Amino acid sequence: IITYSNTIIAKKDSINLLFGTKKSASLKTLLKKDKLKLGLTHGRAYGGVIDQLLSTYAGTNKNIFFRSGQNELLGLLEMMDHKRIDYTIGYPWEVAYLANQINKRNQYSVISIRETEGQQWVLSYAGCPKNEWGKKFIQKLNAVLIKVRPKEDYIHHLLKWYPPEIETDIRQAYQQ
Repeated sequence: IITYSNTIIAKKDSINLLFGTKKSASLKTLLKKDKLKLGLTHGRAYGGVIDQLLSTYAGTNKNIFFRSGQNELLGLLEMMDHKRIDYTIGYPWEVAYLANQINKRNQYSVISIRETEGQQWVLSYAGCPKNEWGKKFIQKLNAVLIKVRPKEDYIHHLLKWYPPEIETDIRQAYQQ
């Protein structure tokens, strides 16, 4: 399955004030802004260039908050609601799912991270034991996916967990 890579997540009502009207923002530039607070999940890897930027700025930037414990991303969304942080980083489907769980589905928005442009898609795979049962399961799963992936109903269910602002991008990626 393809999924959209990590994005910047912010409250929909403040996104234009914080980031302007562009579809992407430079994480490096944001990390240099003293007035913006970033909330992150403690110990989470965000991938390649994002992790490099975060490691560069985490030790020197007092505006990066690390949350640990249970339901870290949900807690970060609540911190945004209370204006304790301005933005976080995560997968768009994560925020859509969690926001739906707390009846705030349309209150958050996502912006692509400029440093990851051209890498906005992540391939995800099913994992199973490397034994005979696992091989059979993967064969069955692959057969089902080949049939259902191009169907509108399948795509509709995938889009259910994405913010509307990137739905067109996801549809195009699936068509390709």
